[in-house]
Amino acid sequence: EMWSILKEDTSKRVLFVLPREDLGDRFVEERDNTVYYAPPFFKLENKDEFDEVMTNVISFFDENPPEYVFVGLGFPKQEHIALEIFRRVGENGKALPKTFLLGASFEFYWGTKKRAPMFYQKAGIEFVHRIISEPRRLAKRYLWDDLPFLGIAISELRKKGS
Repeated sequence: EMWSILKEDTSKRVLFVLPREDLGDRFVEERDNTVYYAPPFFKLENKDEFDEVMTNVISFFDENPPEYVFVGLGFPKQEHIALEIFRRVGENGKALPKTFLLGASFEFYWGTKKRAPMFYQKAGIEFVHRIISEPRRLAKRYLWDDLPFLGIAISELRKKGS
């Protein structure tokens, strides 16, 4: 829905931070006032690599700052990039952009990555399909890192049941 609003109002400048350049090229073809950056692979733990990525991202704020920033690099990279944008842009006293962290949404939008079959989507278990599709990348995140969420969900369900 957000993208359709931006397509209607092309005066808004948009920056995409994407996993691949071909996705950015597609957005630029679809919408004139769009720029993108597809950083090379980097590790968050490597301060020099992260600083280089951020220098490139912030360069888009120098001449014609974007009003919207869409970051789709996955967790936790996109969160670190967004927070660093806020820190650096805010320090310079410029207006902060509306920022959206969308993970694999761009790849779903362009059909370069398949969404889960409708059964999974309707059942609210799309993550199961994603684990099966990309076990090396997602199994630890969904099955281990997200365990604390399970406790919160169970607690909430118990509250509703009482």
